[in-house]
Amino acid sequence: MHLSKLLFILPAILIIMGIHSSTSGADKNCPHLETGKLCITGKIAIKGNEPVTWVALVTPEGVDYRLKGKLLHELRSRYQQQEITLSGKVISRAKGPGLPAGFEVEAIVE
Repeated sequence: MHLSKLLFILPAILIIMGIHSSTSGADKNCPHLETGKLCITGKIAIKGNEPVTWVALVTPEGVDYRLKGKLLHELRSRYQQQEITLSGKVISRAKGPGLPAGFEVEAIVE
Protein backbone atom coordinates (compact mmCIF):
# COMPACT_ATOMS: atom_id res chain seq x y z
CA MET A 1 0.00 0.00 0.00
CA HIS A 2 1.31 3.41 -0.86
CA LEU A 3 2.25 5.70 1.99
CA SER A 4 -0.21 8.39 0.85
CA LYS A 5 -3.13 5.92 0.98
CA LEU A 6 -2.05 4.74 4.41
CA LEU A 7 -1.88 8.31 5.71
CA PHE A 8 -5.40 8.89 4.42
CA ILE A 9 -6.95 5.66 5.75
CA LEU A 10 -5.23 5.48 9.15
CA PRO A 11 -6.84 8.62 10.69
CA ALA A 12 -10.29 7.45 9.55
CA ILE A 13 -9.77 4.06 11.20
CA LEU A 14 -8.56 5.69 14.43
CA ILE A 15 -11.56 8.03 14.56
CA ILE A 16 -13.99 5.16 14.02
CA MET A 17 -12.28 3.11 16.74
CA GLY A 18 -12.37 6.10 19.11
CA ILE A 19 -16.07 6.70 18.55
CA HIS A 20 -16.84 3.01 19.03
CA SER A 21 -14.84 2.68 22.24
CA SER A 22 -16.10 5.97 23.69
CA THR A 23 -19.72 4.99 23.15
CA SER A 24 -19.72 1.22 23.64
CA GLY A 25 -18.73 1.25 27.31
CA ALA A 26 -21.18 3.98 28.23
CA ASP A 27 -24.18 2.20 26.67
CA LYS A 28 -24.29 -0.14 29.70
CA ASN A 29 -25.17 2.91 31.82
CA CYS A 30 -27.89 3.97 29.37
CA PRO A 31 -30.31 1.07 29.06
CA HIS A 32 -33.18 3.53 28.37
CA LEU A 33 -31.72 4.69 25.06
CA GLU A 34 -33.85 4.61 21.96
CA THR A 35 -32.55 3.49 18.58
CA GLY A 36 -30.21 6.05 17.07
CA LYS A 37 -29.20 7.57 20.40
CA LEU A 38 -25.79 7.32 22.07
CA CYS A 39 -24.16 7.79 25.43
CA ILE A 40 -20.74 9.38 25.25
CA THR A 41 -18.35 9.86 28.17
CA GLY A 42 -15.69 12.54 28.36
CA LYS A 43 -14.68 15.87 29.89
CA ILE A 44 -16.48 19.14 29.25
CA ALA A 45 -14.20 21.82 27.80
CA ILE A 46 -14.65 25.29 26.35
CA LYS A 47 -12.97 25.55 22.95
CA GLY A 48 -12.26 28.42 20.58
CA ASN A 49 -11.34 32.05 21.13
CA GLU A 50 -13.53 34.85 22.46
CA PRO A 51 -16.04 35.88 21.30
CA VAL A 52 -16.58 32.62 19.39
CA THR A 53 -16.29 29.87 22.00
CA TRP A 54 -18.15 26.58 22.08
CA VAL A 55 -18.80 23.77 24.54
CA ALA A 56 -17.10 20.47 23.74
CA LEU A 57 -17.06 16.96 25.11
CA VAL A 58 -13.56 15.50 24.82
CA THR A 59 -13.43 11.70 25.03
CA PRO A 60 -10.50 9.87 26.65
CA GLU A 61 -9.34 8.98 23.11
CA GLY A 62 -9.13 12.69 22.25
CA VAL A 63 -12.21 12.86 20.01
CA ASP A 64 -14.05 16.20 20.31
CA TYR A 65 -17.81 16.67 19.98
CA ARG A 66 -19.30 20.16 19.62
CA LEU A 67 -22.30 20.11 21.94
CA LYS A 68 -25.71 21.56 21.09
CA GLY A 69 -29.04 21.64 22.91
CA LYS A 70 -30.88 23.09 25.87
CA LEU A 71 -28.38 21.88 28.47
CA LEU A 72 -25.39 23.91 27.17
CA HIS A 73 -25.61 26.61 29.84
CA GLU A 74 -25.66 24.02 32.63
CA LEU A 75 -22.77 22.07 31.08
CA ARG A 76 -20.72 25.27 30.68
CA SER A 77 -21.37 26.56 34.19
CA ARG A 78 -21.37 23.38 36.34
CA TYR A 79 -19.38 20.67 34.56
CA GLN A 80 -16.22 22.23 33.06
CA GLN A 81 -13.23 19.84 33.28
CA GLN A 82 -15.40 17.15 34.88
CA GLU A 83 -15.87 13.69 33.42
CA ILE A 84 -19.49 13.19 32.49
CA THR A 85 -21.70 10.89 30.41
CA LEU A 86 -24.21 12.50 28.07
CA SER A 87 -27.01 10.90 26.08
CA GLY A 88 -28.19 12.24 22.75
CA LYS A 89 -27.50 11.90 19.07
CA VAL A 90 -24.81 12.86 16.58
CA ILE A 91 -26.25 15.62 14.39
CA SER A 92 -23.28 16.31 12.12
CA ARG A 93 -20.10 14.54 11.08
CA ALA A 94 -16.58 15.77 11.77
CA LYS A 95 -15.17 17.69 8.83
CA GLY A 96 -11.54 17.76 9.92
CA PRO A 97 -9.30 19.39 12.52
CA GLY A 98 -11.14 22.21 14.27
CA LEU A 99 -14.50 21.07 12.87
CA PRO A 100 -15.68 18.29 15.19
CA ALA A 101 -18.86 16.25 14.99
CA GLY A 102 -21.97 17.88 16.45
CA PHE A 103 -23.76 16.16 19.32
CA GLU A 104 -27.29 17.10 20.43
CA VAL A 105 -27.40 16.61 24.22
CA GLU A 106 -30.71 15.29 25.49
CA ALA A 107 -29.75 14.27 29.05
CA ILE A 108 -26.90 14.31 31.53
CA VAL A 109 -26.37 10.72 32.71
CA GLU A 110 -23.31 11.45 34.90
